[in-house]
Amino acid sequence: MRIAIIGGGALGSACALFLRRLDAGVAVDVIEPDPGLRLASSARSAASIRQQFSTEVNVRLSQLGLELLRNPDEWLAVDGDAVDLGFVESGYLFIATGEAGAQALRDSNAVQRAAGAAVSLLSPRELAQRVPWLRHDDVQLASLGERGEGWFDGYAFARALARKARALGAVWHASAGVG
Repeated sequence: MRIAIIGGGALGSACALFLRRLDAGVAVDVIEPDPGLRLASSARSAASIRQQFSTEVNVRLSQLGLELLRNPDEWLAVDGDAVDLGFVESGYLFIATGEAGAQALRDSNAVQRAAGAAVSLLSPRELAQRVPWLRHDDVQLASLGERGEGWFDGYAFARALARKARALGAVWHASAGVG
């Protein structure tokens, strides 16, 4: 079987890497006009990760990404080279100013906690204690990721994924997909 992936940024490279990990017999071709990924959206993104989603599948996918970010040498090292993704683990804060938003935070929190995410709901008073510099007079409820959320170097991440995928046998083609 031969699979073509259009785009070699973080998502395309991750697809190539995991396809080759799952089945080394699958030929994987990545079509990417910028093999150095300097212009890829992954290199220019805010490059952050969170577990605060409203569906279990998104929480679980984020947890897999978190595993890669926390243990890059285990997942992405090639020839024993250390992989530095600049991952800073710090929480995300979501704020609701009305009852509909507060209910959405409560509903999402139940999904997140059931999937094992470390998230807390904060009353306006608790929010003021945790984040005293933040205006909170119109806050109804807040959701804070206690761990498993943060930011990283998106360019380093995309390049590490691509390097590992290449090491596993994926082939890059310097070309643009047209369709």
